[in-house]
Amino acid sequence: MDVGNHRPVSVLPILSKVLEKGIINQISPHLDNLFHPSVSVFRKGYSSETVLIKMVESIKRSLDKGNIVYGVLMNLSWAFDCVSHKLLIAKFRVYGVSVSTCDE
Repeated sequence: MDVGNHRPVSVLPILSKVLEKGIINQISPHLDNLFHPSVSVFRKGYSSETVLIKMVESIKRSLDKGNIVYGVLMNLSWAFDCVSHKLLIAKFRVYGVSVSTCDE
């Protein structure tokens, strides 16, 4: 019921969207090397649907084998809002993202 918990669909100016696209194009190759193959986030050709399909298929296989299936679901949509930008940039540098990309 708190209005502060809801984000507008898009309040970003067009220039920031173009900048965001440029940044993701630069860091995507680095992220692909870091993530486990089953992780779909920030990968071209993957989406939340990809994750749901993998999850449903895994549940079906387990149930077919007679296993009991449990699930823990979390909403981490605000996780990056809590991360220090300086810490995030430092982590990018450790993982090999170029200094020019990380310049503040």
